[in-house]
Amino acid sequence: MKAEDSTEEEIKKERDRAQKYLDIAGVIIVVIDTDQNVTLINKKGCEILGYAESEIVGKNWFDNFIPERFRNEIKPIFKKYMNGEIESRYFENPVLTRDAQERIVAWHNILLKDDRGKIIASLSSGEDITERKQIEKALLNAHDELEIRVRERTAELAKANESMQAEIIERKHAEENISNLLNELKTIFENLPLGIAYLDHEFKLLSANKFIYDLTGFSEDDLIGRPCYETLGEYADSTKKGLEKICSFCKKDECFNTRKPTVIERPLAGSVVKVTTVPQLDENGNIFRFMEIIENITERKLSEAALRESEERYRNLVEFSTFGIAIQSDHKIMYANPAAMKIFGVSKPEELIGEQVLRFVHPDYHEIVKERFRKQKNGEIAPMIEIKLLRPGGTSVDVEIVSIPFTYMGKKGTYAIIQDITERKKVKEMRLENERLLLASKAKSEFVATMSHELRTPLTSIIGFSELLRDKKIAGELNEQQEHFVDRILANSNHLLELINNILDLSKIEAGKIELVIEKFSVPATIDEIITLIKETAIIRNIVIKKEIEPLDIEGDRLRFKQILLNLLNNAIKFSKPDGGTVTISAKRSGDMAQISISDTGIGIKKDDIERMFWAFEQIESGISRKYGGTGLGLAITKRLIDLHGGTVEVKSKYGEGTTFTFLLPMRLP
Repeated sequence: MKAEDSTEEEIKKERDRAQKYLDIAGVIIVVIDTDQNVTLINKKGCEILGYAESEIVGKNWFDNFIPERFRNEIKPIFKKYMNGEIESRYFENPVLTRDAQERIVAWHNILLKDDRGKIIASLSSGEDITERKQIEKALLNAHDELEIRVRERTAELAKANESMQAEIIERKHAEENISNLLNELKTIFENLPLGIAYLDHEFKLLSANKFIYDLTGFSEDDLIGRPCYETLGEYADSTKKGLEKICSFCKKDECFNTRKPTVIERPLAGSVVKVTTVPQLDENGNIFRFMEIIENITERKLSEAALRESEERYRNLVEFSTFGIAIQSDHKIMYANPAAMKIFGVSKPEELIGEQVLRFVHPDYHEIVKERFRKQKNGEIAPMIEIKLLRPGGTSVDVEIVSIPFTYMGKKGTYAIIQDITERKKVKEMRLENERLLLASKAKSEFVATMSHELRTPLTSIIGFSELLRDKKIAGELNEQQEHFVDRILANSNHLLELINNILDLSKIEAGKIELVIEKFSVPATIDEIITLIKETAIIRNIVIKKEIEPLDIEGDRLRFKQILLNLLNNAIKFSKPDGGTVTISAKRSGDMAQISISDTGIGIKKDDIERMFWAFEQIESGISRKYGGTGLGLAITKRLIDLHGGTVEVKSKYGEGTTFTFLLPMRLP
């Protein structure tokens, strides 16, 4: 009987020792039997769920600790898993705490079997990853939104799962099935996703689980009985000194007599591990062995480095963005990048940070902005808007704002992308004004063309009847005064007809209603025709006409070409000096263009007046208009006709000495 009691006492001690190992684990350890009831849970699990151990053990895990909306989905999966139909070593799902909160847990699962290989329970080690998931979700949301608005802005932010610490609490009718419990503990120990090793007071390895051997690549024979630091290569000395320091602390009662563990991170077998060293003391307070819990955190370290790099990349993207980027929460500005500060008209962040948003919004837009705040508070997406911002100096700036709701420091806020559209609005206003002016000009041209046509019809009749009155055979004899009156009527009517024809031509050109009749013609022959028309006037004005013409054929509208020549030659004769002068016409080929020049020795043009010469209804001096006559339309029409042919015209003049007009026309039109 005493032997049996001793055996049970030893088993109880071993179970209590295992319970202590599990209670220092930083993860949830839970064992669930085939009836879905909890048979064992550690201290960490109780803390996360908010229940005492006695309130959990024996309860159905899914009906009591899994949110109702997930139960129908998870229960069939667990049943198949316990029947060995599927393998499910890792998954994530929420658990339900006492205060009705949901915590997301990442689980690693192992099936426990009895000596006959029958599945008797599931051993699960779980890590509470709720905060990490929230961070990942926030980072992912921020990443997605940034990728969509400024450069089809972003890379995923992720943080690798920390390697799971796992320790086991055993609790399943221990009194009824102690043997099975010990088997469960052994299975747990060997299959934990972290290393457990025991060292004696000389730091020699007493035992270790499979994780240690897999991580180091050594076998049990290689390590058992050897000081643990001998396998660490260049880190051997520093590790030995660290362990000796732990011993000295314990002897001085400075640290580990309170059973406070020491945690360090160090390289091991090409990985980075987190080592938790827990001294175990005898009844006299002396260290008789150490327990080391070793967690492989290589992936976590790599993820942390990747996260830092990603954060730096996105920080630079925001800081150096040409778009203004600002964050508001509680209607206050919490962040602004340099581009946003420039738009707001401030040079220092402290001039913006913490200030009410409405302080920088033009009063005309206050209600619009308040309404956007209300929508965003209700979770609605506010559309892009254009508003005016007020700068500290009192000036305003037109901006376009896109707002993206997100959580900032645990509160609702918005991420705003701001673009200064002041110049764009000015350009738009100018474009609209230009369109209005073009429409007005077109309407004016159409009106003038219509009126000119209506005026030309009766004017043609006046000219016709005036010419009949001068014909003595038809109208009879007129006295001298009557002939003078008729001559004046005829001269003024012809002048008015010329004016109307010019206005009509200009209106047609501006309205785009002139179509060129393209034909091939001789330039010298056409020039001779025009000289014949103006020869009499030139003789009266004592003007000598000279020609320097090469044989030349071009394609164009012959009638409009004659109109160009006639306008330029009439101008050359009209603005000659009182004692006469010379007009020279030259024509030659210049590449694939025909170059025609008309030079005179007349009064010339002032340098400041040359650029106004081709403006419609423009006379460079009012005195000249009164002295020489004219409407200021001839050169305007001439330039437009040259433009219609795809040509160019230039003027060179010296005031008081003469002027040269040179125009180029394509030899062949496309």
